[in-house]
Amino acid sequence: ELLRTQNVRVFMPRTGKEHSSRPTRMIRQLTRDPRNFELSARAELLLYCAREAQVMNELVQPALARGETVLIDRSFLTPVVLGTARGLTRDECESTARLASGGVQPDLTLVFDVHPRTSRLRKRLERIRTHALGDSGRKGLAGSAFKERVRELYGKLAHERGYPLFHVERATPDQLASRVARVVQSGVAAGSGETAIDAQPRWLV
Repeated sequence: ELLRTQNVRVFMPRTGKEHSSRPTRMIRQLTRDPRNFELSARAELLLYCAREAQVMNELVQPALARGETVLIDRSFLTPVVLGTARGLTRDECESTARLASGGVQPDLTLVFDVHPRTSRLRKRLERIRTHALGDSGRKGLAGSAFKERVRELYGKLAHERGYPLFHVERATPDQLASRVARVVQSGVAAGSGETAIDAQPRWLV
């Protein structure tokens, strides 16, 4: 919304949980279905990369060609992190993601960090609120240790590559949006304005 008020043409391939691309939705359903729990790590990596390659080819590249600014969640960082967390080497995950991306790299990558327990509590509350208690995806069956590895890997990559990392424990949506806007407008060096307490879960005493 901020970028649009500044006359920046913004394109978002995905809003909410649903992709506008039909092949992408079908791949997502395949990887989320708990009946496919035995899907191997390598097969999952290739499916995630196929999903993002479809988004890139069908939606992102045409938008870039139109001169639009593309805002997209997850993208090719997801298969690298999930594949590594499932035991594949980071080299093979990154080389597969590079192949799928067609060499297109984002100008800015933002990482949002939240403790797995905080995330779990929020998801439970959301399911109660929306009466979707039985709606659990395949990734939820992997256990808390896997989620810890995923979180650790996102943090490690953010540190290595200089990606801005935002903590989503205490900040309100408006506070978080303001911090993101500060980095987007003024650059990574400007910092987000977070304090040490922002990274501490409210339930941790």
